[in-house]
Amino acid sequence: MAHIMLDNAPVLRVFMRQAPMNPEIWRRGARNSETAANSFKSAFLAHREQLRHPDPELGVDVAYRMVYCTIARRLTHGPQYESARAVTDEELVRELGHAVANYLLGPSAG
Repeated sequence: MAHIMLDNAPVLRVFMRQAPMNPEIWRRGARNSETAANSFKSAFLAHREQLRHPDPELGVDVAYRMVYCTIARRLTHGPQYESARAVTDEELVRELGHAVANYLLGPSAG
């Protein structure tokens, strides 16, 4: 999901910046984000028995939000908005993957 968003950054950036001022872009963007969320959730919840989070549906929803919001902010504000440390897209995606895995699968999940 992160790679798809990053690969489409030039187009997504325009729509994400315009959405707060354009109700139609907002509506369509929200619908597409919900569709992406449902795909993300379905993929993870297909392996529900491996998730250690006490509420798998909540955990997967929050994991989606962590990834989506981090990548969305990177698209709209650039790679060094929140931190002066340079992190490549590949590094960010890899670390988000580790964070989500630890959150959902780790011994202290939830």
